[in-house]
Formats: sequence, C-alpha cells, structure tokens
Amino acid sequence: MMAVDVELNETENRRVQLTDKRGDPVLLCAPDAADSDPVRAYIQAVTPTAPCGKSCFSLQPCGTGGEYCLFYLPGVDTLSVVLASRYTITVACTDDAEVHVSGVLTVTVISNTPPVFVPASPLSDGQIKTTQDLRMFCGDKATASITASDGYNSPIGPFTLGLSLNPYNAAPIATNLDTTVSYREKPGVGYTVLDLDVVDTTLFDSINIHMWANSSTGMELYELSDSYQYQGFPLPLPEPGTSLRTKLNPKYVREDLRSVTLYFILDDGYCSSSTYYLTVEVENFNERPRVYTTQPFLEAYEGEINIPNNIEIIDEEQKGGFTFALSSPNDLFDVNPSTGNIVTKSGLSVDLDEQNKIYEDFTVGVYAYDDQGRRSDEANVLVRVYDRNDNPPYFTQTTFNMAAQDCMEPGSIVGQVEGKDDDSEYNQNNFFYFGGGGSELVVMATGDVVLRRKCEDGEILRGIATIHDQGIFPGALDGDPATVVLPCVPTTTASPLVPSPDTIKRDVYACLILSAVLAATWLSLTVSLVLKVRCCHAHDVDIVRLPATQLFRSQRISTISRISHLTTTSTTISDHRPSPPSRRMSTGVAPDAQSQESYDEREVPVPPLLIKQRLYDALHLL
Repeated sequence: MMAVDVELNETENRRVQLTDKRGDPVLLCAPDAADSDPVRAYIQAVTPTAPCGKSCFSLQPCGTGGEYCLFYLPGVDTLSVVLASRYTITVACTDDAEVHVSGVLTVTVISNTPPVFVPASPLSDGQIKTTQDLRMFCGDKATASITASDGYNSPIGPFTLGLSLNPYNAAPIATNLDTTVSYREKPGVGYTVLDLDVVDTTLFDSINIHMWANSSTGMELYELSDSYQYQGFPLPLPEPGTSLRTKLNPKYVREDLRSVTLYFILDDGYCSSSTYYLTVEVENFNERPRVYTTQPFLEAYEGEINIPNNIEIIDEEQKGGFTFALSSPNDLFDVNPSTGNIVTKSGLSVDLDEQNKIYEDFTVGVYAYDDQGRRSDEANVLVRVYDRNDNPPYFTQTTFNMAAQDCMEPGSIVGQVEGKDDDSEYNQNNFFYFGGGGSELVVMATGDVVLRRKCEDGEILRGIATIHDQGIFPGALDGDPATVVLPCVPTTTASPLVPSPDTIKRDVYACLILSAVLAATWLSLTVSLVLKVRCCHAHDVDIVRLPATQLFRSQRISTISRISHLTTTSTTISDHRPSPPSRRMSTGVAPDAQSQESYDEREVPVPPLLIKQRLYDALHLL
C-alpha cells in the first residue's frame, strides 16, 4: 500500500482529481500473492470533519493495477484555510476476507486570497517581501503600511507605500459575453451558437472556462467544445476562443428551450474573472404545413355534398386555425375555406341517374395555409359518390286496361301491371314491387292482377295499383298509383285464324314428310304382323287381333284434350292482356265424359297438320 500527499485550492468549484506533482494516483492497493483475492480501497475517516469532511472526497479506481485516485467533490461543503488548512484522510485496502491495511495521506488547502504585503520581521535591512505567490494576487497595484522603530523609542509611522506590479497576473476576460444571441430553430446537433473571444494577457499553464445555466435544460442543450489549452509558458498567447454548440436539435415548440441564460467564469489556474452571462434564444421558423390523407377516399351520396375532408395537417408551430383552398380549378366541387369541407358548388349537384352508375369517383386537389400564409403541398382527396335512392318507381302507363270473362273464378290472373325505376341497383334502389287493388281485384307484388270475385257480363271492375321501391338511403320511395280497368265480357269461342301462305306451304312440306314417315312405319308394322301370323300358324298359336286404331287410342285422347283446352281458354284472353306470358298460370283439363262416350274406335287419329294448326291458333291468340 502506498499513499501520497496532495494540494487543493481553497476556492475550487470543480470536480478535480487530487494528485501529487507528478500526477500519480494517491493510492496503490496490491492483492495478496498467496490468494489473489480482489482488493478494494475506501476512505475510513477524514479529520477534521468540518467545514469539509468525508463527504467532500471520493476514492475511485483509476487503473488496472490496483491504482486509486482521490477526487474533490464541489458543492457539498466549503473549503476554508482559516478553519482548516489541512485534512488528514485515512484510507484502507481490503479483500473483505482478511484484516484491512490502512494508510494516511494529507490534503493541504492552498489559500487563494490575495497576498498581503507586510514588513519583514525584523526590518533591519528595509526590504519588503511577500508572504504568498504573486500569481494569485491578480492585480497590478498594492499598498504597504510601514513603521520604523529603533527598539527604544516609539515606532515612527506608519508610512504608506504604493507598489506597482509589472508584469502582473491579470484574470482572463471574455470580450463577447454579457449579451443576447439568437438562432433559428432546428439547426442540427453540433451547431455553433457562439465562439467565445477569451483574452489573457499573462500566459500560465492553461485557461479554464466554467459554464452553468439557470435551468437544467441549458446544460441539456448546450456544451463547450474545441476549447483551446494554452501551454508552453512563456510562449506568446494566441487569440483564445471556444465554441458554444448545441447538443440537441432544438425546436421552438419546446418552450423550456426558447430562452436559456448561461453563466461563465474564466480562470488561468490562479486568477478568476467575474461572472459573465449569455442569453441564448431560439427563433421560431415558420415551416410549411405538411398534409396527409388519412382515408383512401371519402364517401357521399349524390346530390348536394358537404363532407369533412380526410386531411391530417402536421405543423409544429400551429395546432389549428388553418385555411383551405382548391389547388386547381374544379367545375363541380369546392372547398370550405375555414372548415376544409368538400362541398359541391352553389347550385350544382352530382347526378348518377343518367349513366345509371352505382358510384363515381372524383378527385379534388386541396391546399392548406397556416396563419402566416405558408402553403402546404397539394393533397388530392378522392371523393366517391354513390347512387342515392332519389327516383321513385313509376308505372309504364297511368291506366291499365284488361278484360275478364264472366266464367273466371276468384283467384284467376287476368293481366299484369308493369313499372320502372331510373335508379341503379346500388342498395336495391331500383328493386320495386306492386300492391293495391280494391274490393274487386288485388295487385300482387309481382304485378299480377287477380280477381277477388266472379264478374258479370257488362260489368266494369276497377282498382288502384301502387308501386314501391326498396331503396335504403335516404329510404324507400313510393311511386304514383295507376288505375286498373277490367271490363267483364261473355265467354266466346275464338275463331281460328287463317294462316299465311308461307305458313301453309311450310305445313304442307311438314305434312308430306310426316306422312312418308308414318307410311314407312305402317308398312313395317304390317310386314312384321304378317310374318308373326304365319309363324304362329306354323306353330299352331292363336293371337289377339286388335284394330290398328287402338294403337293410337291413348295418344289421340291426350292430344285432343290439350288442343281442346288451348282453343277453349284462348277465348278468355283479352286483346289488352300484357305481353309477358311467363307469369300466367294454367292447368290441364281432361276430356269430359260425353266426349269419351261418343268416341268411335273407327275414327282415325287427328292429323298432325290439324294439331299444329290448332296449336298455332292458340299461341297466336295468347
């Protein structure tokens, strides 16, 4: 274990390492070679304990070989040569396993007070000597009070003697402090706010600049860097200076950084300057607002539009109060200058009915301005306008004339009303249904007109048909009603229509072809029957003989039934019946008993041409 003695200035206000003249550590703790346990050092005691005791010093490692350095901690207590000019510090090394080893070092406090000239005692030679180093006097003049005595008589004096020191140690000064400087916000890290102009007429070891602030944000934001060290006394002193730079990128939005006051003291190791101040202000730089769209598109329904925009504005200097304007001319849309809402121009609206579109996209370019008139980049707002249910459904005609026969039963469909809707299919805007009717008829949702009761010949039935759509926004709409008129007519047999020559020609060709096919079939059946009869006679087998017409009995009956039904029901259809036949309902009718009883097996089947002609007549009437 080794300990050395050190010196400490009385007015020291920095955290400094206390070393001997060679700069060596104050303590060396070597581990025991036998066990090589780790060793640490610590301060056991400091005497005297006031005015600056154990809390003023700290022992910390400063090497890899067990070296420890002693540091003075300022701001805890004060140093005073008068109260305590020397401190004895007991230090110890220990491995926390064996008995510790102690040592003592001394810290001598050196007075920083100006030296006092006093006459030498005795003043037999008349010389005036100093009691301290004049580098710490920090002035060029001194005054001495001198008395003289011969040892027997009363002293003569005192005499005042003025002394001039040349050269003398003057404290360094800063020529550009005690002022206010400013710079624009966000200059970046390492921005030079001010280069301090430091002047020291006497060159010693170095110039030290001490800086502190009136708030913690000052030291957070600023630092002194590239400070010059002046060494090599007595070389000529270059023009001193150091840079005050930013440690952060200050922004005006931080109010605690807008104005900071820094304080400085300069010293050359012996003499200190007075305290300087520097107020540093951050100026606001009005940047352009930045705009972003927060949604892919805005949604609205056709018509007059007034919707909030989807623009987000980022501006560090301003939180609100922006104004808006179109970035390019727009024939349909405008922007509200105070709210930024996207609106249709006065007297205009969006109408999608002509193109029958579900939606249509429009692009509106917008600028944002701050309160200083700074304009943002262009924000392109996409507005998607959807079809609104703004067109009620309507009937294709105001009056639907139909006819009913006096033989129709209740529930019979006598016709159909028709309607339209000019909206698109978006949200079922063009989906509609029917209703209404009256006491004599009812209009179904599909438009079918159904009788409620049987009518009498010459009677006219009337009803009111209604139409409604199924649109969602702003709601379902009702169209204007239509009148349904049903004259009741007697049941009559429809006369067959005379076919055209082309039809007759085409039917003749079809009949010839069919006749040839039937003849070939008849011949083949006859030959087959003859062959079977001969075969049966050869084998003495009897067969049951059936009339040829019996083969076509069932087919003939069903065919005649269908033709009779078609020709009969055709007389009940009015000439005013609507064209679509797909909504009508029909049922098959079996032949009556009389027709079956009068049926003669000797009758031939109905010729195909007659079947086709009757089918043609019935369908033509429909």
